[in-house]
Amino acid sequence: MADMANTINQTMDTILRLCVALIEQYASLLASDTSDDDDDISDDYVSADILLPRYREPIAYERKNWSLAGAGWGDTECLEYLRFTRAEIVELVRNLGLAEWADSAVKMPGGYRRCPEQALCILLYRLASPGPLKDMMHVFGVSRSQISSVVNDLGSFLYERYHRKLLWDYQRLSSVQLHRYVQAINATVGEPMGTWGFIDCTVRPIARPTKDQQLFYSEN
Repeated sequence: MADMANTINQTMDTILRLCVALIEQYASLLASDTSDDDDDISDDYVSADILLPRYREPIAYERKNWSLAGAGWGDTECLEYLRFTRAEIVELVRNLGLAEWADSAVKMPGGYRRCPEQALCILLYRLASPGPLKDMMHVFGVSRSQISSVVNDLGSFLYERYHRKLLWDYQRLSSVQLHRYVQAINATVGEPMGTWGFIDCTVRPIARPTKDQQLFYSEN
């Protein structure tokens, strides 16, 4: 532990000395060079540009009150980008209790308004294709900070409310119910000695196909 503490202290000292040296270098550049000739650019200016990157303009996007109906998304688009049909998304909004999330007295980070359908679609889109947030700006018409706030806030709400069911559903998977499952399996296929689960996969291990995937799944 003592060696680790010494190593950390030495690393911090090195970083501080480097920061001080960079600040002193930049200050000396500003004080020493007063040339206005664009044709005579010294190497020192190159170092200054590296130290302080130029300001980048924010990405322009069209703000809009996005919804499934307004965007004209049918089942094809919903399945491609959200992995659920349009009717299933409407059902998820109701069954997940997102109205309670929208009516929460606690404000979402950034003070953004909670819209259940839009928020769920943003979360599903993010989980289905976790690409850059700047790509989602043009889809949903909101900023990157709002997308990040929605994903984190709604994800935290769903986790706090349902994380116990992700571990084990004690009400639906009680010992009595599991015994019923065993009896139903025995009545259908006999008594499979040593069988404790059923495989749900493809006949051959393959990546998820994007076209005609039903042809590759046995549904067993």
